[in-house]
Amino acid sequence: MGAEGTAASQLASAHHQTEEHHREDEHLHGSDRQDRGGMHDGGDRRLVEQAAERCAHDQRQDSPRDGRHRSLQEAHMKAVIVAAGYGSRFLPASKTVPKEMFPVIDRPAIDFILQELRESGIDDILFITSRRKRALEDYVDRELELEQVFASEGAAAKQRAIAVPPGRFFFLRQQKMLGTGQAILLAEPFTGDDPFVVVFPDDLHIGDPPLARQLIDTYERTGCSVLAVEHDPPHLERYGVVALADDGLHVTDIVEKPPPGMEPSRDISIGRYLYTPEIYPALRRRWERHRGGEFNYTEGVEELARQGRVVIQRMAGRRLDIGAPAGYLRSILEYAARDPELAAEIEAFSAAGAAGETSGDDSAASAS
Repeated sequence: MGAEGTAASQLASAHHQTEEHHREDEHLHGSDRQDRGGMHDGGDRRLVEQAAERCAHDQRQDSPRDGRHRSLQEAHMKAVIVAAGYGSRFLPASKTVPKEMFPVIDRPAIDFILQELRESGIDDILFITSRRKRALEDYVDRELELEQVFASEGAAAKQRAIAVPPGRFFFLRQQKMLGTGQAILLAEPFTGDDPFVVVFPDDLHIGDPPLARQLIDTYERTGCSVLAVEHDPPHLERYGVVALADDGLHVTDIVEKPPPGMEPSRDISIGRYLYTPEIYPALRRRWERHRGGEFNYTEGVEELARQGRVVIQRMAGRRLDIGAPAGYLRSILEYAARDPELAAEIEAFSAAGAAGETSGDDSAASAS
């Protein structure tokens, strides 16, 4: 089967999977979720630490879904971009423009993600989207009218700016907003028995090596699923904070938004993950017991963590958090500050603002 036939087969299977999960959801009832319990007791921690010894050197001759480490020589690393959300923090702008297409100066946010994946050696990328996200498909397609206009003008720089990003792109819609865990389950026909990187586009990464590459290198060393974490950012109480085994590497739990002073570590989980195919049966087992509401990816991560099958990679580089308006503004300013011309504009604006505040204070003092 040729490349086009393979792509069509994968998408057909993925759409079948979407319908299957949709039917399953129709049979769910009740709104109370079963108690999952914590993972902080000594027994669970000992089990994790014992399993951790096997994580990097699992020599069983079972299928990859039973935990055997597939090297990148055996596996074909793919990526899944989860971009189905409403972007409600940015309404009304996100009503018609996908948040992933919001500009960071002159580049849409998704362009940073595609560059990161490309520079990490990943060519096959599945977008999990929803209605109102067609602009993402258009962005990785040709723009024939502009191509013709710029060609006739001899505008080579503009032609390069609208060139189709390298890679093979696949699109699948999450028909109902059932959560990130259900979205990842939809990717199974695409990733098959290979490990894969998952990207939540709220987090952009600046630095070398690219963040996805950092996760791949850690997978190669350990054979485990890998969570990207940022160490000791401000406001830990706003994030999912990972609890670690005594080796400082293996994850035992993720505690969502812990109260100040109750954090299990100083490492927060951020929007990059590398999952082994073990994540699928783990998610399905939890999905079968799920009773309404959003189904989060952490359900599967918790189950693998109990088996000592999840490790962290502390991010090297800078994270730009564009998930909310304040972070989006900071990200634009930080990115702009890397350009000398734009940095000068920021400095001039700041100086003008400071001068305006001073004159305003002087006027108020004179009036009094």
